[in-house]
Amino acid sequence: MADPGRPVWQIAALLFLLALTVRVVDLGGRSLWVDEGATAILSGPTLSEIVEEPDTDTAHPPGYYALIHLTSRISDSETGLRLPSALISSITVAAVYVIGRRLGGATLGLVAAVLLLLSPLDLWYAQEARQPVFAAAAVIAAGWGLINQRWLGTTVGVVTLLAGLYLDYITAAAWFGLGAIAAVMARRGAVGRFRDWVTITVVTSVIYIPFQGRQFSDGFQDLLTHEGAGIWYGEILGSNPVTSSAPGLLVLGGLAIFAVVVVADYLTTRPRMGKLWVTVLVAGFALGSALSPIPRAYSVKKVIVVGWPVLALLIAFLLVRRLGPGWRRRLLVGVVALSAVGSVGTFLIPKDDWRGATAHVNDHAAPGDVAWVREDVWAADAYLYYGGILPVSTDPTPDDDLPETGDVWLITYRRPQDPAVGPSIAAEAWFDENWVFVEEIPFYRLSVRRYQTP
Repeated sequence: MADPGRPVWQIAALLFLLALTVRVVDLGGRSLWVDEGATAILSGPTLSEIVEEPDTDTAHPPGYYALIHLTSRISDSETGLRLPSALISSITVAAVYVIGRRLGGATLGLVAAVLLLLSPLDLWYAQEARQPVFAAAAVIAAGWGLINQRWLGTTVGVVTLLAGLYLDYITAAAWFGLGAIAAVMARRGAVGRFRDWVTITVVTSVIYIPFQGRQFSDGFQDLLTHEGAGIWYGEILGSNPVTSSAPGLLVLGGLAIFAVVVVADYLTTRPRMGKLWVTVLVAGFALGSALSPIPRAYSVKKVIVVGWPVLALLIAFLLVRRLGPGWRRRLLVGVVALSAVGSVGTFLIPKDDWRGATAHVNDHAAPGDVAWVREDVWAADAYLYYGGILPVSTDPTPDDDLPETGDVWLITYRRPQDPAVGPSIAAEAWFDENWVFVEEIPFYRLSVRRYQTP
């Protein structure tokens, strides 16, 4: 493992370079998918428009789009849009090493950093032009402030937590999870950690709520009711007066994480069964990490990845502090091997091929034709980013936007959760019933369907 005498920042810099090397592999090779298309379009206006008129994306604060607005002046290619995510994810890997070393020594820090460096889940979002890895970095930076029990630590905690809340509202959920862990540490005598967490939370709230409190509450609600998360939230939590509000849900989530960490702490310290429970928890982490590239449940995974660096630290703690050297080495080799396999799988899975679908429409459409996409506020953004030449409509029940003589090129979804047979969006069903279907060209998770007037 790491040489305890080697300068901490030298190892952190090496880990940053290794993480960045992995994260820039084929960074611009895959098409932007619909959410990344939204990043490209929503970061295009002026900074004042992005900050003052964020109505086109009420589920996310404007800070990330303002950042990409600045970086895209250098390049707005797929690589240029995704590079900030790769950079911040790599910085987080180095920061995890620094925090782990501070908490439990060089070995713990290095194990945690390696787990995050090779994590397929973190790698996927490090190659995506969206907010989650920025929120994860903000939480880790605020966590560094939490373990430095001085005025500097509190200041860093407040500043980075504020930054995270302006980048992604999910930062709040991960911060409450970190508070639950601090509360568990307080049970073992480290009361100062939880006291500092409360201090950082209160100071941040006093600064943040007067300016962004309403936007946060509404945005967090929109985020929860977004497609994918909205099903379980609406049916299970949305009708409850406590969990239907953002503060109530955050407190409940923090209590749930507190209970889970308390139970895990109890089980893994049992004299006879502790080693078995550590093995079970580490194996669960490894399996979840290896399976994360499966192209499903993106709405859930983009939340989990925000807390993934903290989870890597917890797993490293179990490996280093709760297991002997021999068993730790065997288990760590297995976890790293599974993560490496999952990381390779991450590179092999494409994203929704809006690049190919748009190019096909541009190459084959005629003057007077119209493009059609899903009835979603962002649905046309990827099409527009790739230079779609046809006017585009998102009307679910076409009436006014129909071409007088031309064809309709419908770009529809063909995802694993969509019906195997039949239309996947309302406009597709309408055109199937009222127009003449001509042909269908498949692309990854998309399909271009051509219709002519009856």
